[in-house]
Amino acid sequence: MSQATQHRAGFGRVDISSFVPGTCMFGWGHPGNVAQSVAMPLFARALVVEHGPTRSKVAYVCCDLGMISEALRHEVLVRLAGTPGALADAELVLSATHTHAAPTGYSTYLMYALSAPGFSARVLSEIAGGIVGAIEMAIRALTPARLYLHAGDVPLTEPILFNRSPDAYSANHDVTPVPFARRDEAVDRTMTVLRVDAEEGRPLGIVTWLACHPTTIHREATYLHPDHKGESSRFLEEAAGDERYVAIFAQGPAGDVTANHRMSPSRKQMIGAHDDDRESARFAGVRAALVAKVIADEAPSRGERLEGPVVTRASYTDFFRAEVAPEHAGGREGLRTGPPRIGLSFGVGTAEGPGPLAPISRLVPFLVSLQRTRAKLGLVSRDGRAHGSKVPFWELGRGRRGRALGFVRPAMLARHVNDPFARYLARAAEDPRMIERPWVPRYLPAHVLRIGHLLLVSTPNEPTTVAGRRLAKAASYAAGDSRVRVLVCGYTNAYAGYVTTPEEYALQRYEGGATLFGEHSLAAFCTIAARLVRSMQSGPSTVTFGPPPPYVKPEDAVPAID
Repeated sequence: MSQATQHRAGFGRVDISSFVPGTCMFGWGHPGNVAQSVAMPLFARALVVEHGPTRSKVAYVCCDLGMISEALRHEVLVRLAGTPGALADAELVLSATHTHAAPTGYSTYLMYALSAPGFSARVLSEIAGGIVGAIEMAIRALTPARLYLHAGDVPLTEPILFNRSPDAYSANHDVTPVPFARRDEAVDRTMTVLRVDAEEGRPLGIVTWLACHPTTIHREATYLHPDHKGESSRFLEEAAGDERYVAIFAQGPAGDVTANHRMSPSRKQMIGAHDDDRESARFAGVRAALVAKVIADEAPSRGERLEGPVVTRASYTDFFRAEVAPEHAGGREGLRTGPPRIGLSFGVGTAEGPGPLAPISRLVPFLVSLQRTRAKLGLVSRDGRAHGSKVPFWELGRGRRGRALGFVRPAMLARHVNDPFARYLARAAEDPRMIERPWVPRYLPAHVLRIGHLLLVSTPNEPTTVAGRRLAKAASYAAGDSRVRVLVCGYTNAYAGYVTTPEEYALQRYEGGATLFGEHSLAAFCTIAARLVRSMQSGPSTVTFGPPPPYVKPEDAVPAID
């Protein structure tokens, strides 16, 4: 087979705008952030790539959702089984853009069901059906194709990328500290574009990776909206003049990156370029799309033509006690992650979305310092040692035996709070099925995909800018090839909070408080990614290590909302 026909590729796009009216959306955790209408459709966009000589393949799907739940991924794989679109576990990469104006109700884990609050079998079914439809559409569209990889920078003149925790960023030993006024320099401004053309030259679509939180649509919204990532996709798809053309705007390490950069005195939160959130989303989306178009147009002449088989590796790891290789932990041995806990700073929130504990934000640094001292003196439990300076707010790994603030069961606290989240928690936490079940995923997926010199490392969380940079470095070193372009994509195949660097974690800003499995989480993911990349050097094209997590049936998710 000639170079021109090594690969076949096809795109698909299906509307997944499903929600239960009156339930909250994913991301803000605010009772007023309820879904009542669709301002702009949400889509599942799929790219299927197949290598002809080896028959190796992958389906890369990016959804306008806040996250991917275990239940959603399981449902998609089950529906594809026995069809022409059947995929092995490692052949499916299911990612989310992380828009905060998307539905909830499709996770069987209590922490994420709490955001609705509740579980909806209908929402799960309709979203899964749309994703399957997009994959099947992409398979039907498979045609001999050429794949080009190219990258470029988003100029500083484009005000769409800012670090929302510049003090934590500046604490890292491997960066140049930046003042708050220059926080637009404390991000990765590189956009990478995969351009896919039919053999005869017709553009089929693109996939772009750029790290930025889709939070320009704030918690006051009562409508579904894909935020700036969806606006970027729509702009290029409409400009293409071909309804078959698909533009995927996927995520990178976006944990501390936002397009919100102005404080609104009236709203008391950071907002985007315009006072109207939808205008801000449109502004950021169009600006990013124009940069992507330039990079995509240059790709055939200035980029790299991807060749060779599609190689994928996936694994599942118990993150209650994931091992850390010394080379990813400064030479220290015997380190592990710990059972999940939310830190007090999680409840404080961020400047673009203050949380219920925001009034005590000035007290948190003192409590963090005190907790750090207690940990150094060995005055914390064995599990607590994995969490270092984190002030424990809520244990999520012990079912209803978990404690809030270190001493009280959440259900007992919830009985005294009059809001829908508390009422749901009080009911759900007392259900017998919740006695032992963790309230967030325990067995976390990791995935690596390689086509030529493109190496995509996917995680089920939100890595910060520097955490993503270090993860990419670990994968690049394991690949042993300086020509490899490593991209890190969060929000993939499941969801389990944030991942920060140890330096960022020690400060316990919002991102550190939301790093569920402790201060060694990044080192654990570096360990896993390096192992997966090294395994690509031999063996079959597709391999999954470790059994998938125990499946929680939708009927066992309590209580349901439909």
